Amino acid sequence: ETVLVENLGRVNYGAKLNSPSQSKGIRNGVMQDIHFHLGYRHYPLTFEQAQLDKIDYSAGKDPSQPSFYQFEFDLAEEADTYIDCSLYGKGVVIINGFNLGRYWSHGPVLSLYCPKDVLKKGRNEVIIFETEGIS
Repeated sequence: ETVLVENLGRVNYGAKLNSPSQSKGIRNGVMQDIHFHLGYRHYPLTFEQAQLDKIDYSAGKDPSQPSFYQFEFDLAEEADTYIDCSLYGKGVVIINGFNLGRYWSHGPVLSLYCPKDVLKKGRNEVIIFETEGIS
């Protein structure tokens, strides 16, 4: 059985910003009905390039479960822009290895600002990880 744990909190600032203690997840176990299950293994989604390179993006779209999507586009010139996420469910957008941020159809964030420094002339890659899709 697989359990996806999502942390919506943030670390403010200071020495613990990149500390291993900031990893989130199931610490002691999960109560399911009247049974306590232990021994879960943790696999954080860091969205680092080495991790993204191992993902199989060929699976079809299934809004009922968490999914990764990848596509590319070409630019003749870089410019500040934004990604309109109003038709997406809930997830994260990564462009050229840069995590733009989280979006959620319930708001408050329905678009993500994309500075021109994230983009490049020629081919650009977009990766979307949706935890809750829209049917």
